[in-house]
Amino acid sequence: MLARFEQERGRAGGLAVTGLASVIRGLQRNQVSTVLLRDDPSSELLVWIGPEPAQLALTEDELRGIGAPVLGQDRADAALVRAIAGTGAKLVLLAHPARESDPNRAGSAAGSASLPDDQPELADGIGALLRFTSPPEEG
Repeated sequence: MLARFEQERGRAGGLAVTGLASVIRGLQRNQVSTVLLRDDPSSELLVWIGPEPAQLALTEDELRGIGAPVLGQDRADAALVRAIAGTGAKLVLLAHPARESDPNRAGSAAGSASLPDDQPELADGIGALLRFTSPPEEG
């Protein structure tokens, strides 16, 4: 899975994205097949959520822009897991790189033997493999 992510990210027009905004956009459009999420219990990232699983956005205005009623804010990781489950995507939880030296970052993926040491660089600790790409937005 990680090798495929790196391969797709390295291709022009590839099916891999990284960063919270890009993954949220993919989840909103039901494009995401797999989310790579760095396990970081100390994360304080928040997103705005609506009543449906894929109704999430970085700002309240963005959430209203997709036509979603605003419920409020939630932890990004919790909202993302809800959206992943609601869209049928898969979740790959990656251990935080500082898990050995920082006990505050030793979450549920800490010490997992199945996680390689050469994890991909992920903006905001998140990336995704997409099922398909969308045409560029006009604007």
